[in-house]
Amino acid sequence: QFASLWQYRCIETLKFIKSVKNVEIMCYQEFWFHDDYQKYFLRELQPKYNFYQVQRSGLKADGIATLALRSRISTCVVRKIDLFDAGNRVGLLTLLRIQDEGSNQNNSVLLLVVNIHLTFPHNEYDQGLRLNQIQKT
Repeated sequence: QFASLWQYRCIETLKFIKSVKNVEIMCYQEFWFHDDYQKYFLRELQPKYNFYQVQRSGLKADGIATLALRSRISTCVVRKIDLFDAGNRVGLLTLLRIQDEGSNQNNSVLLLVVNIHLTFPHNEYDQGLRLNQIQKT
């Protein structure tokens, strides 16, 4: 029943992503885990990007995604972080090796990307909860 709404949002989001040039790493929050929504993203972005994602636990339909440009970045380690006791949030630690274009592995850099789905700070309690979520990471 809401397909036209999420399809429009998905298409517009993908247009925006494709319009931004020279993006090598992208981190998303509120990434939706509906099968058709994911198919759109994977079909359009997976040929160019490695795609890592973590869904929030329980009945939550959202989560996070991290994308890394295939042509320059290889993945060393990916770890999911569950923050069940800190607001039902998740995190994704991704250790990446970034190659200088046209060089060998000796000219690479390791980069740790931390993508955390933090609680939105509606009030003072949520601000404290966010700090707890960051500390647990």
